[in-house]
Amino acid sequence: MYKSADELRKNNPDIYATIVRVFDKLHNHETGFMGLEHSLMKKLSPDERKKYKQENDTNKHFRLYKNRIIIGKINEFEKSGTKYNQEDFENAVLQELRVFAQNPKKYMDEHSIDDYDKVKFALTGEQIMKYRFYCSCGNAASAFAYVNSTLPKEEQIPLDKLMFINSTHWKHLADGMSGHTIPCVKMADGNFYAMDPQKYHREEGVEIILSQVAVGNKICHLLKSQDMVNNQPYIITRITSPDEYSKKYNDFDKFMADCSIVPENAGKQFLESILSDVPSNEMKAYLKELEDIKYLSKQDRKTLLLKLGKGDLEKQNTKTISNIKDIENEL
Repeated sequence: MYKSADELRKNNPDIYATIVRVFDKLHNHETGFMGLEHSLMKKLSPDERKKYKQENDTNKHFRLYKNRIIIGKINEFEKSGTKYNQEDFENAVLQELRVFAQNPKKYMDEHSIDDYDKVKFALTGEQIMKYRFYCSCGNAASAFAYVNSTLPKEEQIPLDKLMFINSTHWKHLADGMSGHTIPCVKMADGNFYAMDPQKYHREEGVEIILSQVAVGNKICHLLKSQDMVNNQPYIITRITSPDEYSKKYNDFDKFMADCSIVPENAGKQFLESILSDVPSNEMKAYLKELEDIKYLSKQDRKTLLLKLGKGDLEKQNTKTISNIKDIENEL
């Protein structure tokens, strides 16, 4: 494994240059996967932009409904069979968004987004770049693979060197409801290294995750969310090719079963491996929760708590036989 991003870049100049080229295309303000949002903001009046921002900041469901409206328009245009026209598409989206923004509560009462995850997962990399819109990490990964496929053959990352990593947050092993999907690329040393298409600063280059990519391993992500910025551990649940991901895991239920929910035995092993990586009080509370839902047995929880307690004592350099006996008596 390379010990730094600089070492990786030095030893893989061509493949790193391709990664940068793909990131540049993804993050182009006009034609990249956030291009639609930029275009729509330009077409709103100052008062509309102010109201839009206010709703987006204060209404936790506003962004979900906005995304569902856009995906609905994408599906309408795809099914119509007419030649795609960017201006027509933007105007259709804008018309519906204005109706929504006038009275968000009324719109939400009259429209359901129960199928949001289903339609979100069904977006292809080609559609994401065509309509210049994405709304999930899986969308971003798919767009990365698609843009790579549009480069001249000699510049592309070969298919056997490009994979997707699926991962689940350590507090959601049983339900799989908090996860992340990112691409990884095989480098000259024979190892895969991950990056996040959603995070990019051109001046700094593409940030690389240097931890070893393998199912069951820990990975800490790069995005600045509450879970990720604090280096919260995720378990790598599955490694798939972009083709397998697009064909098999565009189905939300299939994705949850295969790529997000962690089997009990794998979850138990992972929790043991991260006992020293998370706050003890949070781990204790989560282990109790897992026992309550029968994900962990009483004995599994007891064993993990004992190891957690011993680890805490070692950190404090106060490990004694009597201390450990006290911990055992509490279980």
